[in-house]
Amino acid sequence: MTPVLRAGDAALVSGRGRLLYRTSHSAIYQFGERVIALHGPGIAMFPFSAVLDNAQHFPETLISDGSMFEGEGLIFRIERTESFAFRATCPPSDTLLLLRYLRPVRYSISSAFFPEPDDATVLERNLRRHFIASLHQGSAEAVLHSVLATGFGLTPSGDDFALGFISVMNLCGHDMHSFRELFSSHPLPLSRSLLLCALEHQYPEPLIHALHGICEHRTSIQPLLSTGHTSGMDVLAGMCYASLLLNCKNIGDVETIFD
Repeated sequence: MTPVLRAGDAALVSGRGRLLYRTSHSAIYQFGERVIALHGPGIAMFPFSAVLDNAQHFPETLISDGSMFEGEGLIFRIERTESFAFRATCPPSDTLLLLRYLRPVRYSISSAFFPEPDDATVLERNLRRHFIASLHQGSAEAVLHSVLATGFGLTPSGDDFALGFISVMNLCGHDMHSFRELFSSHPLPLSRSLLLCALEHQYPEPLIHALHGICEHRTSIQPLLSTGHTSGMDVLAGMCYASLLLNCKNIGDVETIFD
């Protein structure tokens, strides 16, 4: 039996799971509306991670009774879990330290959405126009509807953006549960699970480190930026825009930041 080093509360799934994604050291399985992520020793990359010791094989299917998981060549039991949650709060002004990263994340998320240079230039203009309007209106809904399921990758860049956005809104005491219906209808199981967990303040550990840093008036984003190909930067972009939404009082402030 493969030892389980750590597991999130959200990793307790049951039924028959089918393989969604696999590398030499990680795998993601879908169990109905939920997912579980398996990977080797290190930080928990998802709130529904199970961190395994020396897993060498990830089968096509897993059977689980809620804690015991069995598949061809892999058996493990989850005996203890942790929440991977961050429920501290801070005033919106504390998030302003994120804005030093605004310019680089703008270009990163543009490139992630549309890899062709010409398209990125068009998107840069559209992002600027859309977000200035959204921030002027103070509308979180407009921001999320504009990016959800947009882009490429295991978790599309727009979904990573939404994760970062939700995390800062939660951090500043805003109840985001009104987005449950929107997130529940997301067509991608991994993104859907990530965003629904975020509504309950459950996040990947690199994002938790970043949120801790904000509360302690310091930046702690390097683990986040090391996540995925563009995921970390896209999450940070969402965090920056949430800070703008919460702190910019008039359209002139926003336009100055974007210039």
